[in-house]
Amino acid sequence: MEEKGIYPMEVKEGESSLRPLVQAPEVVLQEAQRAASALQRVVAGKKKPVIFKGEQYLEFEDWQTVGKFYGLCARTFEATPVEIFGVKGAKARAEVVDLRTGQVVGGAEAYCMRDEENWAAKPWFQLASMAQTRAGAKALRNVLAWVVVLAGYRPTPAEELPASPAQGVKAKPALPQGSSGGRESPSGGNINTSSPSTPGSSPAQGSSFAQGAPAEKSASPTPSTERPTREEIQNLLRLAFKNGFQTVNAEGKKCVDYHHLGAFLKENGLPPMVRDLTREECRIASLSLEARAKTLFSQGERDESARY
Repeated sequence: MEEKGIYPMEVKEGESSLRPLVQAPEVVLQEAQRAASALQRVVAGKKKPVIFKGEQYLEFEDWQTVGKFYGLCARTFEATPVEIFGVKGAKARAEVVDLRTGQVVGGAEAYCMRDEENWAAKPWFQLASMAQTRAGAKALRNVLAWVVVLAGYRPTPAEELPASPAQGVKAKPALPQGSSGGRESPSGGNINTSSPSTPGSSPAQGSSFAQGAPAEKSASPTPSTERPTREEIQNLLRLAFKNGFQTVNAEGKKCVDYHHLGAFLKENGLPPMVRDLTREECRIASLSLEARAKTLFSQGERDESARY
């Protein structure tokens, strides 16, 4: 039985079943390269591109930009509440529309659920807004991912990335040659992501955590085993509490949830027990927690503005 709107194509003996090319591949790729180059120039001007595991991802507004190159836009629809396997959240749908003809050429559905780390305690309107944003970005991705990949970016929309603070933090583009490299930490310094020049040295050595401060020189290629001070441990626990790693003790008072904090440390390649952290590891963990707190705050603001 034929599905509605789908008809078998007659193929004569000796003919190919492939449809004829609409345009010469060389022309299609040439135009795509022009679009990719223009997109690179736009994204290079962003103050805070999204970097995850060393790869750059595009946000909804970037997908809208490349869509405009081809006369396409995303049309999002109302978000609706859903419950899946006992988890509540929001679901939204979006379509990609050809602005010249009004024809729908693509679409997608997306969710924002309360089992996600950043969305468990957010109000409904923010979940609805993020579901719509994800749907719009994903719909454009389904049509234009091949152009984005030509430009050197990952095809997954940034809004769909997990909220890993050490890897998903927004970072400034690479600095000019001669300046301290790496991505910017939330405190304004630079985290060096280049490979160490001395064999056996740690990437943490040579990292600069203060704006413009020179990199610390280590007399030994082995990582430092210096223990963190009491104040540094207290600062780490304060940041963990601020990030929502909280539980209630036997007296009914809120305190740091060491189980979730340990999972966070392990996820970022650090010892899961606070007592096992070196001073350098404690500082890296604190920076990651600061990044996570800032990301949660800025993402909430961005989600609200994206709705309009």
